[in-house]
Amino acid sequence: EGTPPSCHWDYKKRLRLWAVLMAKGGNSSSSKSGVKKMDFQKQQRSGSSSSSSSPLNALEGRDRPVVDGPRVFFERKSQGLWSNISSGAGMAVFIFAFCIMAPILALGWMALPFAFGAKSLAVFAVLYTVSQTMIPKYYSRAYKDGPIHAPIINTLVSYCCDFKVIKEADLDPSRNYVFAWHPHGRMFYGFGTLIGLFSTWYPEIVSAGHDIRGCVNDNMFRIPFLGHWLHLIGLIECNKRKVRKVLSRGDSIGVIVGGIDEVLEGTFDDKDVLYLKDRKGFCKLALERGAGVVPCYCFGESDLFHHEGELSLRFWRWLNRFVKVGVPFPVRGWMQTPFPKRAPLLVVLGSPLFAEEGESVAAFHARYVGALVKLYEGHVGMSSKPGRKLVIV
Repeated sequence: EGTPPSCHWDYKKRLRLWAVLMAKGGNSSSSKSGVKKMDFQKQQRSGSSSSSSSPLNALEGRDRPVVDGPRVFFERKSQGLWSNISSGAGMAVFIFAFCIMAPILALGWMALPFAFGAKSLAVFAVLYTVSQTMIPKYYSRAYKDGPIHAPIINTLVSYCCDFKVIKEADLDPSRNYVFAWHPHGRMFYGFGTLIGLFSTWYPEIVSAGHDIRGCVNDNMFRIPFLGHWLHLIGLIECNKRKVRKVLSRGDSIGVIVGGIDEVLEGTFDDKDVLYLKDRKGFCKLALERGAGVVPCYCFGESDLFHHEGELSLRFWRWLNRFVKVGVPFPVRGWMQTPFPKRAPLLVVLGSPLFAEEGESVAAFHARYVGALVKLYEGHVGMSSKPGRKLVIV
């Protein structure tokens, strides 16, 4: 049960899937694309606890035990050589932006004051001011709805060997939400790629004219030109002013609650460590704006990169006291490169929690932690490492 599934299906499984889909009136094109979607709302209304009636479980019943409870809302598997090549190319762009371009731009701007002699500081001040104030940071919803965004996100998602989403509840489009993501992992791969699919998983929010914006560390936006690119793809600075502005418009946000502090706690094979006890700001913002908090957990995020040793983590903790540089470098994944390993991911999107009338921030936060622990314990058995423990610090 704890063994990760194979990255590729053999031809016999493909034929069985095609036969099951044809027998149930399914669309054979879905088997070609590698995407299986189930009508989650219809299954909820039927009240059936058995998952053996779905084409997916009919195919995989011999490989995995049938699990009672939440159904798989969305699933994708990597298939074929071309899929691996295209997803690898998409991942190369992601890695280039965050592991190569960001450090180069940051170091370049740090060296600029010393590059032109006595006039260096003046040149640096002028160029930095122009890049940060006079060049507008542009974002348009048309990018997400256009023909470019979806193929890019789908390519990044296809990089995973095995990727599933369990969605526990639909959302009221008249409300806005804070999607609280756990864990951070070494390089926030899950959040960085999957935030672009939230509008697909919650179409009721988009159809109501609202948006879902992802929040990343402020320091990323202080790097000239990189900040412009982050705005272009729909991300915002993770600070109170920006978040309140987005929530006040009726839009929703996604945020990695643990942040840099959680990265510096390290990743492990036998446990997930969440930096959550002192993270109450997201609950406070949700309480102030009447927004719901949706717990989101990505099982397998900690397996995408090699773990850092305690000595390395101590050094980066010390350095982050002075400069919030964040992720301990170098990030080592597949074959010691910055590319993440092809590990199975299970994403669980929980039910929203709303603050009760007169409820304090501390009480709301405690209730959220309890709901997150319950979500973890209820789904860890469906992940690739069912014995992994949850530790909250």
